[in-house]
Amino acid sequence: MMHTYKRLRELGFSNSIHILRNKLSRKLFRLQCKDRALKNMAGHSWSAIANIHYVKTSFPIFFAHCSQKKLQSSQLEMMPQDKLLSQADAYTGNSFNILGSGPQTFTRMPWHEDFRLKTINPQADNTFDRRSFYQDIRIGNNNGSDIKVPWELSRFQHLLILGQAYEITHDARYAHTFTEQITDWLDNNPYLLGINWLCPMEVGIHAINWVWAWHYFTHSSDVLPAFWQRFTCSLYDHLHYLENNWEIFDTKTSNHYLSDLLGYLYLCWFFKDLPGIHKKRDWCIKELVKEFDKQVFNEGTDYESSTAYHCLVTEIFDHFKMLCLEMHITLPNTFHEKLSRMHEFISLCRINEREMVKIGDDDSGRVLLANLIKPSLNIKKAEAFFPNFGLSIIKTNTWHITLRHLAYKKEQPSAHFHNDALSITLAIDGIPIIIDPGSYLYTASTSWRNYFRSAFVHNGFYVEDIEPAPFDERLFALNLPETNLRIPALSSSHALYARLGLEAERSLTFDEHILTLTDLWKGSATGFIPTGWNFTLHPEIKAHLEGTRWILSHNNKRLCAIIADLKFGLHEAWVAPEYGIKVPSLCLRASQLVVPGEPTTIQIIKL
Repeated sequence: MMHTYKRLRELGFSNSIHILRNKLSRKLFRLQCKDRALKNMAGHSWSAIANIHYVKTSFPIFFAHCSQKKLQSSQLEMMPQDKLLSQADAYTGNSFNILGSGPQTFTRMPWHEDFRLKTINPQADNTFDRRSFYQDIRIGNNNGSDIKVPWELSRFQHLLILGQAYEITHDARYAHTFTEQITDWLDNNPYLLGINWLCPMEVGIHAINWVWAWHYFTHSSDVLPAFWQRFTCSLYDHLHYLENNWEIFDTKTSNHYLSDLLGYLYLCWFFKDLPGIHKKRDWCIKELVKEFDKQVFNEGTDYESSTAYHCLVTEIFDHFKMLCLEMHITLPNTFHEKLSRMHEFISLCRINEREMVKIGDDDSGRVLLANLIKPSLNIKKAEAFFPNFGLSIIKTNTWHITLRHLAYKKEQPSAHFHNDALSITLAIDGIPIIIDPGSYLYTASTSWRNYFRSAFVHNGFYVEDIEPAPFDERLFALNLPETNLRIPALSSSHALYARLGLEAERSLTFDEHILTLTDLWKGSATGFIPTGWNFTLHPEIKAHLEGTRWILSHNNKRLCAIIADLKFGLHEAWVAPEYGIKVPSLCLRASQLVVPGEPTTIQIIKL
């Protein structure tokens, strides 16, 4: 009782009411829907929808009126036509490359399987629950199966490619593939049953992709009216589901809640002609603006402190902006200004046209497989400090350097943080050299999850065999202390080893040719501290020892030399260029007993 009272005081009255209301809503939803769902009777028919909204319009009349709406598809970037059609043709043959699976062709769509695991281990149980009520399913390690694989397939992001190909060619194959795959999904995923109704974020994202597919195929004579009625009723199920399953579990909402809201707003736009939807739409817009103010710092960075999730959140608010323009909703200038700063942060993190700096988790998540067209930003020279995100970025004609600071407030979720305080990344002349290792897997493997978020594989220094923020059974949380960053931005410290009487400090100086790192243990600890250093190298970087210098090269071109008060050795390592893929690489590691107060210097010299 005392714990509950303390928690209520921490959250405050309005937040507590909001959270309790959401929990009560989910429980009532369960009572109302579980029995009907298990009998495959929970879905909405058109007559039920019409009764709910007090309309007498037949479905054909409603759909004919609905089809007069158009999304501004001209705002979407398109891949080159030959690549687009080739990809669409692969989808017509049920061939997919999902989260590092490589091209896989199916005779039966694996809506409830980690088909990637089956290619690695044919004996493994790679299936997920498909018949239980969604609230009764628990996500966890399932013999190595990764639930994100069937979820990713069920996002239906490939429908945009089919739709764009159909718009160019009017080839009936693309329309038939669209209807066949949606029909098969509906047959195998009854409303509220199975893993594909488990996560509201996933429901929101595949609703968005269904609405975009409708945009491209709505006037196609190759799609039958009966399909459109079933499709539309299922979209209403999505709307009904989302408004009863918001991902609000405490005050720390995340990209999940934003995805819920964006999916809901798309559905409100789709069903805008139904009485009562206008009020739902207005609530959703206000909620997205409120979450924008909460989740995006004024400096223009996402508060989950991951560059990949920052890109996803930026994409979400780009879509929000586009929908508001569609609906003639005026957003405040402060929204546009901060959204512009979000794009500037992405540009600053970009190393070259293909690669950007990774900080924190990366699940390769997208809303659509195409960006909304926006002004191109290419910031070539800058020295920027983002104290709320916890990152310093240096861009010159030669260098691209980042220094990671520990920056955390209790209002932030820590799900996507890594043990990367004081870690650096380095690129020279647009070639990435020292990189963040990325993220390989989440729930499918505890060991790989913790490997890729450990201090041992990031580019800082640490007490050997002791994580700065200890890991526990929670794969999506780190216990981090609140911090207040101070300038100078090229110096940073953290007290994550305070339990050992230690504080870590790293300072960085540079000129046109030399980058110098100075590392120092401070604090009350005495004696020698067993200290490790790591530099994870990009897979295309080679390293060899020349006397006392390590020479790093790319395509036989010498890029830089590393000179240190340390004896580095070359070791095997792993990096994850995207979620679900790990590739072998190399790292430079050093171990040394260090006395607090004695600095260690590392120089990286451009060749």
